Amino acid sequence: MSYDTARYGGAVVSRDRGEGVELRVLGTRVAVDTSSLTSDERAHLHSLWDWCLIDPTAAPPEPGIRLVHERGTNPGPPTQIVVGMDWEALPYRLSGAVTIEALRQRVGTDLLFHAAGLSDGAGRVVVLVAASGTGKTTAARTLGTRLGYVSDESVAIRPDGSVTAYQKPLSLVQGESRVRKVEVSPEAAGLIRAPGDLTFARLVLLVRDPELEGAPVVEELDILDAAVRAAAQTSGLAKLTAPLDWLARALTTGGDPVALRYRDIDTCGDVVADLLATPHPPTARWTHHPAGDAVEPVEGEWMRAMYLDAIESEGRVLVLTQRGVSLLDGVGALAWLAAADGVTWEALLAAALDAFGPHPEAARLVDDALAQLAEQSLLRTA
Repeated sequence: MSYDTARYGGAVVSRDRGEGVELRVLGTRVAVDTSSLTSDERAHLHSLWDWCLIDPTAAPPEPGIRLVHERGTNPGPPTQIVVGMDWEALPYRLSGAVTIEALRQRVGTDLLFHAAGLSDGAGRVVVLVAASGTGKTTAARTLGTRLGYVSDESVAIRPDGSVTAYQKPLSLVQGESRVRKVEVSPEAAGLIRAPGDLTFARLVLLVRDPELEGAPVVEELDILDAAVRAAAQTSGLAKLTAPLDWLARALTTGGDPVALRYRDIDTCGDVVADLLATPHPPTARWTHHPAGDAVEPVEGEWMRAMYLDAIESEGRVLVLTQRGVSLLDGVGALAWLAAADGVTWEALLAAALDAFGPHPEAARLVDDALAQLAEQSLLRTA
């Protein structure tokens, strides 16, 4: 394998002329075997991934992804991912495979969002979080001509607050069917290349609303409601240390949690730029309840079941377990908080009456809350 190495913008970019290529994705190295491709197909892939190509300092590792379609075979030992069956679909399938491989390598290390990422000239990054198919790529394509392009798919935030770019080809819907996607390089899309050193500055939840009339709206969110919505758009959250506390800190970086509701993303340029450029001290507060060692409940008491992390704010609690996140309110939140060191039914009933006042069905409501918490594996009793 030989490489033609050229300098582009101070970064070393390599173009493979043999059977493989290495990409830098979310701070990881992903090797791709391109031996089944023609030279023209290989050149096309290189042009799509030009902003991610790297110059290996040593012999390339065993490819994590091997490209295969009807002309080729799958030589050698099995690899982690096999992509594609026809050339037309191969570039889009490669993007998905590279993303999966990079996320697999970063899980448990970085806070990983399904998001578009954009930066200002100083490398400050705004992370636009949204579910698949709800506007991330359109946001990156539209706003990336004004702000630096970081990613249209996934953003990784490291513990030190730095961000690793994923300047992949953009996956654009083609045709009226809106089923088939084609890949377009960032350069061909006219995007601005983000600086090399990136720092996380703001997180915004995107909400595309076709019924919205007028200008886009920035909606302030409660910290726990925002955390529920953001957690659904993460990868490997449960494998992090203190994940909900980290998520809450991300949501309040640069200001209180917000959602951007819009109809057309091309009307949002000034709003996103302003959110990025003008940080505010957040007012949201929460209490962190880190997970501890499991303790067996004694007879007649309720204890917390095993959980991974929890945060509390204004009488509500968000708990993360292996099953996902649960948002607790009212008697449920009161019971979970009281059960840290064990609580009897009688003590919990007294606490509920003290917190919420007299109620003719207070005992039944406490019973119902305990039953629901037990069913969700949040509390247990001997």
